[in-house]
Amino acid sequence: MLPLVAGKLARWGQPLGTAAARAFASDAVTVGQQNPFLRFSSPIPKDIDHSPLLSTLPETKVTTLPNGLRVASEHLPFTETTTLGVWINSGSRFETDETNGAAHFLEHILFKGTKKRSVKELEVEVENMGGQLNAYTGREQTAYYAKVLGKDVGKGMDILSDILLNSNLDERAINRERDVILREMEEVR
Repeated sequence: MLPLVAGKLARWGQPLGTAAARAFASDAVTVGQQNPFLRFSSPIPKDIDHSPLLSTLPETKVTTLPNGLRVASEHLPFTETTTLGVWINSGSRFETDETNGAAHFLEHILFKGTKKRSVKELEVEVENMGGQLNAYTGREQTAYYAKVLGKDVGKGMDILSDILLNSNLDERAINRERDVILREMEEVR
């Protein structure tokens, strides 16, 4: 750091403000000038019409199957991937003191293998397709989803339904996941 000599930088002999203006840009802001971060926007919200942008998004089609399952779908002609998901109304909002955390716990445990696939087999099968398998729990819902190439929709749906319908609830895996979730809860506190 350069020493100050009577309000000037000792090395250049210039007033401090001048050196700072050169160091940080030619249009440096001094006290009393307008904030440079507000040069292109305002802190006062303005009404913006998003209709032109929204009209370019695909329409979401919701179909109800005979068993009551609702399927939402969108067609994006410029993509080669598909996201398959199951959203279950079982978020934290629906839990009681006795069942608090159950949805989040199940979200974790369902990925620990099925009757047909071990954890490793699940991971390898999804990776070999170039896909992703994930889940999250929110206040309203728990979602399980797979992102796969369009040609692998059948495989992705098979894996997703296998996880949801045929998961192994191994006692060792349950105890390991309990520890994982307790650590996550401690991190949030």
